[in-house]
Amino acid sequence: MTEASDSERQERKSAFIVGAVLLLIAAWNAWRGRPMVYWPTGLVGVALLLTGLLWAAGSSKFHSLWMRLARVIVKCCGRGGSGGALWNHHSILEFLSF
Repeated sequence: MTEASDSERQERKSAFIVGAVLLLIAAWNAWRGRPMVYWPTGLVGVALLLTGLLWAAGSSKFHSLWMRLARVIVKCCGRGGSGGALWNHHSILEFLSF
């Protein structure tokens, strides 16, 4: 087996981290007795953990989408409180265009 590249490790790590956070949110909502929140949140969390563990291409796609969302948020909201339009139509179209 070949050693994973740094970018592949980062892609898998992002899927693991987001999946783990979603599972923590699901556990919190299960404890609070909110099945309409914990079921979908938990399922997405498990799916991301399994994707990071078993499917490198899926981790890559998730990481790409996650970073695209981050770029759109930074572009829309500005950096360091500099302001900017919250969600203009250009940024939404940029996020939705694959």
